[in-house]
Amino acid sequence: MTQHTIRIGVFYDGSYFALVSDYYRYHHPRQARISIAGFHDFLRHEIANRAGEDTPSRFCHIVEAHYYRGRFAAEDTDREPGRLLRERKFDDALMKARVTTHFMPMAAVSDGRVRERGIDVLLTLDAHEAAISKKIDFIVLVTGDGDFVPLAERLNSLNCSVVVAAWDVQSASGDLSVRTAQALLDAVPHPIMMQTIIEDRVRRSDPLVNGLFMDSRFRSPTSDSPRSKPHGGEQMRSHSEEVSSQGDETDTGVIVNLPSGRDFGFIAPDRGGENLFFHSSWVHPDLLMSEETDGITEPFQLLSVGDCVEFKIGENSKTGQPIAMDVTFVERPVVC
Repeated sequence: MTQHTIRIGVFYDGSYFALVSDYYRYHHPRQARISIAGFHDFLRHEIANRAGEDTPSRFCHIVEAHYYRGRFAAEDTDREPGRLLRERKFDDALMKARVTTHFMPMAAVSDGRVRERGIDVLLTLDAHEAAISKKIDFIVLVTGDGDFVPLAERLNSLNCSVVVAAWDVQSASGDLSVRTAQALLDAVPHPIMMQTIIEDRVRRSDPLVNGLFMDSRFRSPTSDSPRSKPHGGEQMRSHSEEVSSQGDETDTGVIVNLPSGRDFGFIAPDRGGENLFFHSSWVHPDLLMSEETDGITEPFQLLSVGDCVEFKIGENSKTGQPIAMDVTFVERPVVC
């Protein structure tokens, strides 16, 4: 008997997915972005399990993948150093995963802010057309927006199985929060709460789960929890043994993230590129001499988001990732 091929379409709410990726990159022990290719591989296997009749994953093919997001004008990105490069690198990742991008200009609203406009309509129209004209068996919506409930209901009526790949996550400080509308989860036959699968201890060695992240060599969530971290000198030694300097050249940047209650942060280099991880033990002790310490004994505790800093580029010997070392606060005559 010939096995029926399962045709899958994946439709990304780009702003939603970007927040999820930022959460895992900056607020989760894995410190890694979501891998598009790994996510697609996970979806193929997950849908194979849900398709019934013992469908092998090799018969499940993603034939449509689309990413929708509002985009700032090029001149507006000058306010955030390195933003254009980061956007281009992500565009390259989408292109390699054969994801078609759809961008619309950010629109100004009455209070002077800007917001996305029309993106949800475009996604809805494309998903509806794919279900009708391209005979898609499963449509995956990567979103948490309740405005897509009518789309899900319409797709259900077309005998197209709807999957919502959703997250409910929040940073320790509460600054970053991703929530999925319950009405959307209730409207589809196949809701998948991704954070539950990722944090499932039973699946912590599952290659499909580890493959969801850009680099499988990153620590698993269970191995880097606050309870299992070494403290004091032991922690400093363990981190220093894993890094090496790449030279004496000094770089500059801005601290963009200091997760609440954690002993690390991230710096956006002035020269652009990916934000750099730094550990508290890599902050220069001279910082204590140049500030009102008010009883503070760790220089890391004097740093704040938005501070301009100097640092040297190093490398994590285990992951090969660039990191920031010998971090110290600097004052500049211009705004960072």
